[in-house]
Amino acid sequence: MPHTTAEKTITSRDVARLAGVSQSAVSRAFSPNSPLSDKTRAHILQVARELGYKPNAIARSLVSSQTRFIGIVKGATNNPMFSELLTAITEEIQKTNYQVLYYESGPDQTLDDILERIFQYRVEGVILLYANLSSRITHNCRELGIPVLQMQRYSTNAQANVVLPDNERGVAMAVDLFIRKGYRSFAYVAGEMNSSSNLERQMGFLNHLRDCGVNDPIVVQGDYSYDSGYRALQQIAARASYPCGILCANDLMGLGIIDAAKASSLRIPQDIGVIGFDDNFMSSWPVYQLTSLKQPTVEMAKKGVEVLFQSITDRTLQPTMYRYDFELIERNSTNR
Repeated sequence: MPHTTAEKTITSRDVARLAGVSQSAVSRAFSPNSPLSDKTRAHILQVARELGYKPNAIARSLVSSQTRFIGIVKGATNNPMFSELLTAITEEIQKTNYQVLYYESGPDQTLDDILERIFQYRVEGVILLYANLSSRITHNCRELGIPVLQMQRYSTNAQANVVLPDNERGVAMAVDLFIRKGYRSFAYVAGEMNSSSNLERQMGFLNHLRDCGVNDPIVVQGDYSYDSGYRALQQIAARASYPCGILCANDLMGLGIIDAAKASSLRIPQDIGVIGFDDNFMSSWPVYQLTSLKQPTVEMAKKGVEVLFQSITDRTLQPTMYRYDFELIERNSTNR
């Protein structure tokens, strides 16, 4: 029977001894932002490769009391924009020596339950996408000293940094385009009622139209889904005069409106004009050509990660709200 011997585990002490440096220097060599000369870092990494050494992230976190985990929680939504935003945020975090701990809430899960699980991993910061903070979780984060970043939504009672688009200015751009193109009646297809972004868009729509002398726009409740947009057109058609400009709280509902119009006798853009939010990848397809308000997703992700890390470094910083302008992408759905 052949005799086998377990391979010896290579430690940072072995690397330090062969490289002629301290163990702390070895640790710094594997931390990109740690102070260490390029020459020393390259030498240590070369020795580590020769020995087959891989740093143990868990052991390092126990020694330093820093897990270098960032928790990300995304609320339940099928909006493609949030997947794009999640990718941009993750890419920004991966440029550092932090790791992502990701959770997506299901229809029967509460944010409070998910965050309680995330706290068990001693995360150093939390990013919320499409999710609202409760007062209890806000208190827990403050007690634990965990900075929070909210993207796209915000909670008025939360002590958190917030990065989101300027919804009211975006709506004003859409309304002004409708008026310039000669639309004379107006409708808004709303997203979920508890969404702060939808509330801002809806109120901005009503307020800006009132400033323009329009006091009776149509509002139809949707839920950000394609199907709710498709169904909404039937309700709008029963009440609207033409030409009618329809603003949707996101692009998916706008695509539903366009397909519903094609199945009826309504012409786009002659009878109805359609504008959505987010400029998702389907909006530019020739079959849709949907005019949309595009968010600077990458820029917002960079700012969000930047302010979160600033709050991790300096826990005395006060939370700040950052708003970004939309870019209006005009396509055939409003080209009268």
